[in-house]
Amino acid sequence: MLDDRNNENLIRTLRRCNWANVNQPVVKVAANVKYLEQCGIVGAQLATLITRQPRLLIMSESDLKELVSKVLDMGFSIDNRMLVHAVFTCTCLSDQTFERKLELFRSYGFTKDEFLSMFKKAPGLLRVSEAKLKCGIGFFLDTVKFERQVLVRRPACLMYSLEERVIPRFKVLNIMMSKRILKKMPSFLNVMRLPEDEFLEKFISKDRNHAEELLLAYKSGNLLLQSDKEQIRSS
Repeated sequence: MLDDRNNENLIRTLRRCNWANVNQPVVKVAANVKYLEQCGIVGAQLATLITRQPRLLIMSESDLKELVSKVLDMGFSIDNRMLVHAVFTCTCLSDQTFERKLELFRSYGFTKDEFLSMFKKAPGLLRVSEAKLKCGIGFFLDTVKFERQVLVRRPACLMYSLEERVIPRFKVLNIMMSKRILKKMPSFLNVMRLPEDEFLEKFISKDRNHAEELLLAYKSGNLLLQSDKEQIRSS
């Protein structure tokens, strides 16, 4: 079970939810906690999950088991550290939204198995808005020229900010290549993962003669159409 501090956090969380009844029978709440623990969701993971989605504690036993069963049917296992993230995502999505996002990926040529593989690697992917997913998939496939399998292997790419990280970094690399500051294009997958300060040091400050130009391109450059930018901001 949760420790005393996490129990206090739980009670405070439930009180913040107008729909939650903190007088729910203790046995019901305890039963749901126990079931989640049996699924391998314990300690800090459990505390975080129920703080973010407290209704899990007051769901009926059958509904909770059906939810977890649906996640397991997608290929997750009880000993998978991503299980807790998948459970959280599935509590945030209706079946209709899930199917819509599946069809979105299919429209770009991804199979259902590839879609589920991506979900298993990055469960938070399906919490990304459809507008942002469309812009991201389109940019990576059409502009960066990634093969679909690259996104299948590294779906977290689609969770990065296009405007603040992906597009500015891609533009900087292209400028550096055009000016022969770089001898060969580095792996864009690795470049996207770099912390901000490391990217600035490794690329923007690499050549003092072009640092100002590169920084300007990085801070203001962007390849999105205005309509696409508005879609992302509103998502």
